[in-house]
Formats: sequence, structure tokens, C-alpha cells
Amino acid sequence: MVDLSFIVTFLPKHKMGVDMSTVNILLRVYPEKREEFLQTLRSMQGNLKVEPGLLKSSLYGDMNDPNVFHLIEEWETQETMERYIRSERFSILIGVLKVLCAESEVKYHLISSKLGAMVSQV
Repeated sequence: MVDLSFIVTFLPKHKMGVDMSTVNILLRVYPEKREEFLQTLRSMQGNLKVEPGLLKSSLYGDMNDPNVFHLIEEWETQETMERYIRSERFSILIGVLKVLCAESEVKYHLISSKLGAMVSQV
């Protein structure tokens, strides 16, 4: 289900005119699969770095739960993000998540800036 809430962030002047898209994935890994999950993401990282349009990919661990992670990818445009989502690499990632994670939630943020404000539709 897609949440149509809006997030507004004010941008510094030097970032006005920036448009991008993000993929945010919340992951709750099975405790016994945690190391396998981390090794798998490390091995996939090299392939992701060459993905056209990818600006940044970050994995964050939850401070309160060692089995919860947030994978955040920033893309140049909505089109480059959508191309990636339709790719074999993304399908492999989703397959891995289905095996190693007890729960996952994928959110897509389409970000456009106007008048110095960034509006993100989730």
C-alpha cells in the first residue's frame, strides 16, 4: 500500500532545482540470518556502484535492535530509479530479502524542488 503523505524540507540555495528519487527499505532480518544478510549486501555492493543514475546507497543499523536495518538509495531521476526497480539486480535483492528477512517495507520517494522547498511524495 502506498502512503500519499508529503514531507517538506527546506533546501539550501545551492541545491535549488535538484530533483531526485529515493528507495527506502526497512528490513527486519531473522536473527540467525544476520551475518548472511550483511555478507550478501556487501557482495552486491560492487554491482550496485556501477548502476547508472545511482547517487548514493547507504545501509544503516537500528540502535535499539541489531536485526533492523534501513537501506536507502538516492537516484538522479525517477526514470533511473524505475529502470533499476525493473532490473534483474533489484529482483535479486528482493529475492534475498524474502529469504533473509522476517519483514521488509519498501517506500519510494519522488522528490522535486520548487522555490527552495523539497516536496517528497511517499
